Amino acid sequence: MPQQSRRMPKPSYPTKPSPATAQALFKLQAPYTCVRRTGTPMDISASALRFWEELSLAPAHGRKNVKAFCIFPAKVDASEDVTTFLNMIKGAYQSCNLGLHDLGACLPDYIDGLVHVPTGEQGDEELSDLNSACKLLGTRLGHLRLQGGNFVIYMVDSSKPNRTLPNLCAAFLIMFESYDAALRESHIDDPNDMVLQILPSSAILD
Repeated sequence: MPQQSRRMPKPSYPTKPSPATAQALFKLQAPYTCVRRTGTPMDISASALRFWEELSLAPAHGRKNVKAFCIFPAKVDASEDVTTFLNMIKGAYQSCNLGLHDLGACLPDYIDGLVHVPTGEQGDEELSDLNSACKLLGTRLGHLRLQGGNFVIYMVDSSKPNRTLPNLCAAFLIMFESYDAALRESHIDDPNDMVLQILPSSAILD
């Protein structure tokens, strides 16, 4: 049979942009970030942010003080490890001039801001203890009548692979609702915000 000749595809060459397109293209200037240094506002290039600590920079709109608490299951014998981890966060936060990072100072009976949650033999019992601990902490924080400085609630997730995340979020919601109810009882017009940060136990335990 006669062989059919195959046509080779024509090579494509980049087309020269039209004058209108060429005029629409322009180089963006490097972005600048507004910060403070020794109390003076200034604009610096994004590349200088990597030298934040060396230049003693601070946020443009001032420091944000936080009051931190950490909730973790008592079956995890890690009080010392948790305290060490929180002190590392505190050191990094304050050395970057972001503000004060107090560990439970407003409630001294929570030593170093640690909230131990007793663990029962059954999963439902353990969840009930977690919810009760969160509700109590939220109520006590709301009755402090504090203004200035927000609350950061750390929760240690010891499950693998993160099976308890929904339960931790639900417990935080209970805490926030009890906190809000206590604020309304105390007639606080400008309350502190409350935020959640979940920590995997692998980031804390050796």
